[in-house]
Amino acid sequence: MRRGHLLSGRYRIEGLIGSGAQSSVYRAVDELLQRDVALKLFRRNRADVEQIRRQEAEVRILAGMSHPALVTLFDAGADLSDPQDPHSYLVMELVRGPDLRERGSLGSMSAAHVAHIGHDLADGLAYIHHHGIVHRDVKPANVLLVDDGSGDSRPRAKLSDFGVATLLSEGFDTLSGGS
Repeated sequence: MRRGHLLSGRYRIEGLIGSGAQSSVYRAVDELLQRDVALKLFRRNRADVEQIRRQEAEVRILAGMSHPALVTLFDAGADLSDPQDPHSYLVMELVRGPDLRERGSLGSMSAAHVAHIGHDLADGLAYIHHHGIVHRDVKPANVLLVDDGSGDSRPRAKLSDFGVATLLSEGFDTLSGGS
């Protein structure tokens, strides 16, 4: 997706943040609310019904979650600008700062820093587990470190990417296509 593209008449693409096998995440501007957002644009494989189920499940899971240690979902939709190649997307809060993988490559962190990150992750995981959700992809690249520019010395962490999460009520093979 090119810089400046207006998605669904509302979200202007500013640049690529990162990309994986199933999706790409872009920094974008919500033109209606005048705020920066992260836009996760799913790659479309028309024949992959399981992929569509995972995307829909991620939307349902994120829509029901509100916790300071989880990335917040603002909107979800489909880009129909090319009717031959529609793409579904999620609009989420833009977390400014590196992910834990990037931060780890810069060198060691203080014990207090690691403890704060661990506390946030444990708190967020306890919250989703209480709601019957298992993330199943907790890794450094999915732990976003918040840099809000406030100079707050207490690091904050947010868990992202619920693409292979599962609802305990649906069983472990429901959302990922395997067990």
